[in-house]
Amino acid sequence: MLAVMAALGLDFDFMNVGAPRTATVAEGSEVCGKQLCEVNLRGRTGAMVLAIQRGEERILMPSAAEVLRVGDLVEIGGSSEAVAAAEEVLTAVAAAAASPRSSPGRLRP
Repeated sequence: MLAVMAALGLDFDFMNVGAPRTATVAEGSEVCGKQLCEVNLRGRTGAMVLAIQRGEERILMPSAAEVLRVGDLVEIGGSSEAVAAAEEVLTAVAAAAASPRSSPGRLRP
């Protein structure tokens, strides 16, 4: 499809479709250990998961049952806005993982 678009002189912003981009699933991300159907990336952002690169393994058009793991490279496509929103979901570290935990019994000043 990319070759056809290039031959026609069209760019990825034709019909508001952005270039596919890759996001790395961050350690502590809310999506780690969840199936794609649980993450609901398309419903939340409008972006589609096109492929997952996991080490040497490449999973094209992964099923809804595919579980995301730390370090997965997730190729996403859709409108520029949808892809940007999906990148944020995949790379954001959950608030609980990002904030240091206080010791039990210690009072904060």
